[in-house]
Amino acid sequence: MTANAGAHMTSTSPHREPIRVGVVGLSASGGWAAAAHVPALAGLDGYELRALSASSAESARAAGEKYAVPLTYGSAAELARSEEVDLVVVTVKVPHHLELIRPAMEAGKMGFSEWPLGADLAQAEELAGLAHRRGVLTAVGAMVLGEFREVSALIENLRPEVTHVTSGAVAAKTAEDQIAVTGVLESGAVAAVHIRGGTSRATAFHWEINGTDGDLVVKADQVPQRRPRVHASARPDHREPCAR
Repeated sequence: MTANAGAHMTSTSPHREPIRVGVVGLSASGGWAAAAHVPALAGLDGYELRALSASSAESARAAGEKYAVPLTYGSAAELARSEEVDLVVVTVKVPHHLELIRPAMEAGKMGFSEWPLGADLAQAEELAGLAHRRGVLTAVGAMVLGEFREVSALIENLRPEVTHVTSGAVAAKTAEDQIAVTGVLESGAVAAVHIRGGTSRATAFHWEINGTDGDLVVKADQVPQRRPRVHASARPDHREPCAR
């Protein structure tokens, strides 16, 4: 473990001590944690970005210096055992969730994981069961309006061949590159989601939310992870804005 001398990022509440957050997967080279979690924590009242862990002690130190995080660890297990951390946030790819979330649950720490919780149902049930037995507060991100009540979907592979950008070699591609989902949410809102592979000359990310009290449109040229085209609208008699 290494402590950096620089000032750390803090958002405090006048009524209580801030929740000390440790982020698993915050990298000096950028990524989802740097683009989304660090700015969010800086803007939230009552939270302090206190620690981080990375794939090695060296990379953790580099990230700590870049983001002015005082405590850095070379593993998620070390971070989870720290008495300086109240909440562990896991921001890495899904295949590593089980091994990186488990130490936090075993240490009795509150945990926040990027969605989905596990690589499959068995992993998700294992982690949820461990959290329940330890009696810790947990949350999973990436949910806006809850689950679908009714849903239908289709997938297609419109580009069965891909070309290597350097060598020019052509290879077969079996993974689907188009996913279309439509359905009705538990709130009664109708949602349509289109996720496409590859790049686009148009908008890479488009999120449109239509509610009774107003509309919200979010666009971006690129997104660190998912790139859905999403539209959701409320029923005529639904009096609250809804989104997906």
